[in-house]
Amino acid sequence: MNKLDFRHNYKITPPQSILPVLEKTKSVYRTWQQISDGFPKPFRFGLGARIENLFIDILELQFLAMFSNGFEKIDLVSKSIVKFDLLKFLMQISWENKHLKEKTYIPIGKELDQIGRDLINWKNFLENKTPANNNRI
Repeated sequence: MNKLDFRHNYKITPPQSILPVLEKTKSVYRTWQQISDGFPKPFRFGLGARIENLFIDILELQFLAMFSNGFEKIDLVSKSIVKFDLLKFLMQISWENKHLKEKTYIPIGKELDQIGRDLINWKNFLENKTPANNNRI
């Protein structure tokens, strides 16, 4: 009987390609992780933690959407958009309350705006691609 070899060799196996919007979201999340340590301690575990959780939720929804199809994919992307808008709103509140410095907020804000446009474009593409179905629940 042959034994299965479960060791993963990164030199042989190429990394799985992911959608550009997911890659951009991952990149901004990495930036957030670096700057969140500078978040004022009283707010780090409230507003900061909520932003952190939203990033994780958005990444999860985008990842699940990559492997879904039809209306399920559209629903996942739509949920991602709603959570993403809330994330941008909370980031804005953080900046307005001076938890984030302007030199940090502006570059992240620009990246977030681009990701938001990409998500809307993805949803529009899916809606145009998916045939209308009156039996949708």
